[in-house]
Amino acid sequence: MLLWRKAVKIAGALAIQSGGEFSDSTGSPYWILVPYLGADPLFSGERHRLPFLDYLRLAFRWAGFPGIDRHAARDDVRDFVAKVRKRSDAILNPDLAVA
Repeated sequence: MLLWRKAVKIAGALAIQSGGEFSDSTGSPYWILVPYLGADPLFSGERHRLPFLDYLRLAFRWAGFPGIDRHAARDDVRDFVAKVRKRSDAILNPDLAVA
């Protein structure tokens, strides 16, 4: 009977970092080390150093683009995020849709 087995760490790439341009995806990948015994693994290789679920929350907060939080002070970025949120709210919650 096998009572203990050495865990093997495997990095599963989940996303590609942007190299600075919206169309450039030449950066290193983000990853999660598996197996992970907890419920919320650290999303590694990403500058925020957040657990995966917190990273998803950050991404949703920034309209799917968590890297633009660097430009939060810009009016055009805030307008873009607000517009995307309004559209996604209308898709996800049709009762809230405004003409």
